[in-house]
Amino acid sequence: MDHESTNGSSSENGEGTSRQRLSTVQTEQLEAMCQRPNATIRAELSKNLDLDMSQIKFWFQNRRSQDMNDYKRSQTSKIRLEIGQILLENKHMTDVAQQLICPCCGFPPVDCTSSEVDEYSLSMENEELRRELERVSRITSNFTQQKPPTSVNLSGLDVTPTAPVNGPYFDQGTFSSINPTLPLQPVESNVSDITRLMMDIATNAMDELLRIVRNNFWIKSAIGSGDTLIPDIYGMTYPMTHLLNNPNVYVEGTRDSGVVTMNCLQLVEMLLDSSKLMQAFPTIISEAKVIQELSSCSMSGSPDGVLLLMYEVLQPLSPLVLSREFYFLRYCVQIKPRLWVITNVACDLSQENRLISPSDSRKLPSGCLIKEMPNGHSKVIWVEHAEIVEKAPIHPLFNDKVYSGMAFGAARWLASLQRQSERYQYLFAAVTDTSDGCGVASPIGKQSLMRFSSNMLKKFCENIRASPGGYWTTFYDTNDVAIRLKTKGTDGNVLLVVTSIRLPLSSETLFKFFRDGANGLRLLCDAVTNDDVLQEATHIQIGSQPGNFISVFQHHSNETKNKSLVLQENWDDRSGSLVVYTLLELHSMNKILNGEDTWNIQLHPCGIIIIPDGQQENRETSTSEGVRSNSCGSLLTISYQIPLSNVENVNFDDETVATAHNLINGCVERIKVALNLTST
Repeated sequence: MDHESTNGSSSENGEGTSRQRLSTVQTEQLEAMCQRPNATIRAELSKNLDLDMSQIKFWFQNRRSQDMNDYKRSQTSKIRLEIGQILLENKHMTDVAQQLICPCCGFPPVDCTSSEVDEYSLSMENEELRRELERVSRITSNFTQQKPPTSVNLSGLDVTPTAPVNGPYFDQGTFSSINPTLPLQPVESNVSDITRLMMDIATNAMDELLRIVRNNFWIKSAIGSGDTLIPDIYGMTYPMTHLLNNPNVYVEGTRDSGVVTMNCLQLVEMLLDSSKLMQAFPTIISEAKVIQELSSCSMSGSPDGVLLLMYEVLQPLSPLVLSREFYFLRYCVQIKPRLWVITNVACDLSQENRLISPSDSRKLPSGCLIKEMPNGHSKVIWVEHAEIVEKAPIHPLFNDKVYSGMAFGAARWLASLQRQSERYQYLFAAVTDTSDGCGVASPIGKQSLMRFSSNMLKKFCENIRASPGGYWTTFYDTNDVAIRLKTKGTDGNVLLVVTSIRLPLSSETLFKFFRDGANGLRLLCDAVTNDDVLQEATHIQIGSQPGNFISVFQHHSNETKNKSLVLQENWDDRSGSLVVYTLLELHSMNKILNGEDTWNIQLHPCGIIIIPDGQQENRETSTSEGVRSNSCGSLLTISYQIPLSNVENVNFDDETVATAHNLINGCVERIKVALNLTST
């Protein structure tokens, strides 16, 4: 085939370039040469083929361009074929992922990725909303003739230091860092600047939370359910150099997930309400306050975009472990339909606008992801992540429990939330239940009794809090026993004694033993002897697990011939169990069952708390609630409360302390004898 060759010279009349068609012989000889011949080779070809030097030069240039175009076309075709195969595989994997079903809950898993979160769009939308808010604020101030506030008033929170307590595990300057002269407020700063700064802190924390939830920062917990944060891997992405020189500070991170029997929006609103928050976590939160509402709900009433400055006190389940207090921001965002993120983070402002806080421990980016499920329930991923400052040595009994993250970890939060949401369902179902199979025929009476029992449970947990609160007036703590005394109160003088021991039995075994009122009451209460008769008059189920119920016992004493009532509630979840009771008079029970006001009923709750000891030789068992730690040992906390109304002056003298020790030691011995553990 003949080929054309451009000689590169222009004709004299400027009409274009002249072209000469090459013969087949010329083309074959040119193709046999290399692609880039030098000048000597081109001169030889020009002589042999009777062609100009320019013709040979341009022929090789055109040939190289043609070869490059052919190569590009072949590569393009190959890439298109590979893209087609990838698209087909992607479609197949997407179809498979949409059909995945969680073996535990039977519903699709929560999508925790942030691929659908357009950060740029969100930032632009936030900026537009901020400008609109400022415009509306200016218009409103013109109508009301009021200037917007120039500082954030956060002085409503009482940060007065409380008296320290005694004992090796309590007298370590626990509360000496609280300075009452430092106000909990920014110093002379414009409110809009402070709010914007806090919004930036919360937004960055939410971004970090979404990243750490889905990244490989976690390892399955060796104890109980959930995952534990790997500090080294986390520190590579988010360095924390300020912790290197402080041996008393460490980072604690845990993660757990599960289904909560509560509507998604109701759950979000509950987590933004301090009073509802304390009701939802009666065994964890002893105090919660919203210090400042920095960003409120939208005009439609949606909690999307709410930013709160909050204060929380987290209580352990033994006075031998100090409670924890946090000041933090809580930020609520709906990142896509039916998916919410609630972020918690400590509020660290600049040095000029430093938010002074009595709490040394800080919340690192943490919180929860809440996804609405088709059946009206919610799938929750809970993350606890904090920088902890230990102000006092941890009691040896609770070393494993605290440092493993089980004492305040995500598994405990989620288990409590699941348990309480289930309790709410039974409380609301009591409205339509008119049967008297439980011993209470009136739905109002049943609801009133369940609410009163809930208050008893909460007060019981608050009483054993290690940090001194406003309820108790005197404290006396030793290595293993915490003694509290309240004098001249509305319910008279009260003496409280609390201790914790370890028993070589699983928490399930101990709970099954104590939930029977005949066993627990006779062992824990001096007023109930082995000869007395305990007859269960009321039994109200408050959970799907058989151990979660409320009982009212009729107490017949053979010695005094008196009849009294005992109210008992059993609380059992994956993190531990509680058996709480109180003695009631007949007229008090009538007020409760009639739905009357019960604020003046004296309440002296006593009981026990059973939790796994946290040692790593634990096994795990799966239940309907999730993975439960099946420990070979348990930590048993006994709380003993005695009313002393007939004594006018009660002080902490040697006799009172000896009486308290004798009471609690006698109770411990009775328990060991009943469990055949006398040698322990």
